[in-house]
Amino acid sequence: MDLKLKHVFIVNIFTTVIFGLGFIFMTETMVTGFGITGNVIGFQFFGSFMVCHGILVFFARNSEDTPARKAILLFETIGGFVLTLDMLFLLSLSSFSTWMSIVIQLIFVGLYGYFLFKKE
Repeated sequence: MDLKLKHVFIVNIFTTVIFGLGFIFMTETMVTGFGITGNVIGFQFFGSFMVCHGILVFFARNSEDTPARKAILLFETIGGFVLTLDMLFLLSLSSFSTWMSIVIQLIFVGLYGYFLFKKE
């Protein structure tokens, strides 16, 4: 089975939209799961960003190899790596939710990096 970028995009759509909707509508539960206390309105904004990110990836899933898709892959690779570093430094690392989010994000960073440099 050949791994295609479209499949990575589809999995990313589901994960970001589910996490994003969780942060928007169940903010207290999500924040508690990550071991965070404090202002929850910022996490609702983060959830809305995640839903918008899912929409961007949704529209990019069928795109051809263009400079715009390369830019999206570059954003996903670098932005995902920065987000992972942010999670490592700012979240409670004693939480299982935090570690699962870090692992999922690193998998996406690796896959997007692979497709960024893959010759087609």
